[in-house]
Amino acid sequence: MIDLYEYEQRINRYGGSEEKRTYYKDGKFYLVKIPDRIRERNNSLSYMNNSFSEYISCNIFRLLGIPVQKTELSFLEVNNVKKVVCVCEDFTDDNHTLIEFCNLENEKENDSSNSKSKELELYNILEIITTNPNIKNKHEIIEEFWKVFIVDCLIFNKDRHNENWGFLENNKTGEIKFAPVYDCGSSLFALNSEDKCKELLNNPREFKNLSLNFCSAMKANGKRINYYEYITSLSNDDCNNALLQVFPKINLEEIDRFIDNIEILSDTYKEFYKILLQSSYDLILKPAYEKLIKKKK
Repeated sequence: MIDLYEYEQRINRYGGSEEKRTYYKDGKFYLVKIPDRIRERNNSLSYMNNSFSEYISCNIFRLLGIPVQKTELSFLEVNNVKKVVCVCEDFTDDNHTLIEFCNLENEKENDSSNSKSKELELYNILEIITTNPNIKNKHEIIEEFWKVFIVDCLIFNKDRHNENWGFLENNKTGEIKFAPVYDCGSSLFALNSEDKCKELLNNPREFKNLSLNFCSAMKANGKRINYYEYITSLSNDDCNNALLQVFPKINLEEIDRFIDNIEILSDTYKEFYKILLQSSYDLILKPAYEKLIKKKK
């Protein structure tokens, strides 16, 4: 963990639905996400667990070699309450600007609505990427897009909408590349209380139900994409290629060790996260990968 009191607090420069603060140290800005209060009835959890979800999920991307924002955990007192917060290093600088995908969506020709849509049809997303004249390396962008989709399946990310992924633009050359992954706080069931986790741990069948019925924020034919159905169908060659690249790099033992080393995380949450990841690995990604390898022979 890092000590935020060694950092300089600045006027906040980041937006979004949850409370955020901006800190600065050694020439770098840091976005600090402060967990919101739980609004669900009958939930014993006082604040969301999205600090842990963000930290663990981003580091899973890192362990898989996928560019991702650097994250750390810290304590911060907010309104006399000591909270665990996630500190995210800003990957933009004087030479690079983050362009959220929704900004490209609004540039699409003949788009009279000029409105940002958080959830968009998959074919629209791919069409925007392939037809935007500013994106020269379309193949690389699409390849990275599908790698993120595969990992989002692993970490149960239900919220990769059009405002939390995007591109880095080189301010001098105009070159655009896929931005490091960011905003993973809605992964790993961030609203689950410790009691809910214990309940699920005592009912292994529920992990199967969670895996087989979990959906992405993206849509196909008006419905949110079911990760299990989409990935195991092997119907999309780009998705298949991403699976071939990502799956062999998934080392659950390494990920488990990372989770076990988070000292401020309870044993219940550690066990829940590890079994959750094992579930999506065993029930979705592994069968799809094996089916794909068999198909290629």
